[in-house]
This record gives sequence, C-alpha cells and structure tokens, in this order.
Amino acid sequence: MNTVEPLRDLAKIESMKKVLKGQSVRDYTLFVLGINSALRVSALLSLKQSDFYDERGRAMDAVRIRECRTGKEKLFRLNQSVRMVWKNIAG
Repeated sequence: MNTVEPLRDLAKIESMKKVLKGQSVRDYTLFVLGINSALRVSALLSLKQSDFYDERGRAMDAVRIRECRTGKEKLFRLNQSVRMVWKNIAG
C-alpha cells in the first residue's frame, strides 16, 4: 500500500497554492479547505460551491458535511483562511 506524507513546509504549501490558483479556482479552494481542515478527500469532493453561500449570496461561516464513511452529518466551521478564499471568489 502506498502512503502519502502531509505537506508541512510552508514554502511548498504557498507554492502549491500559487500554481493551483493560476490553473483552477475549484482546485485552489479545495486545496485551501483541505490544508486547513482534517476533512477526508471524499467529504471535500462532495461539496458544491452553493454549500458555502447563504440565500443572499454571502459566504457562510460553516458548512454541513455528510461523512461518506459513517453517513453522519456534521456542521463544520470554516476558519478565517477558508472564509477569505470564498469571499474573494464571491466578489
């Protein structure tokens, strides 16, 4: 079985953000959310952009996530880094 080591070097993380931001807003935002949370990739990929905005189009402070493995629903608070990314996308 192959293993993956977490990114711990801040310079590498910033470099990855820069590359992703230039290629794909979706990939960039998923990376920022993933690097700032302990969410599983399956949970990240199940999210839709609309999950991050209220009915008025404002970026939310938390999202509801249904865990694929357990089926349990959780309210996941978004940290400042993630909220800033979504606010910048919303304009």
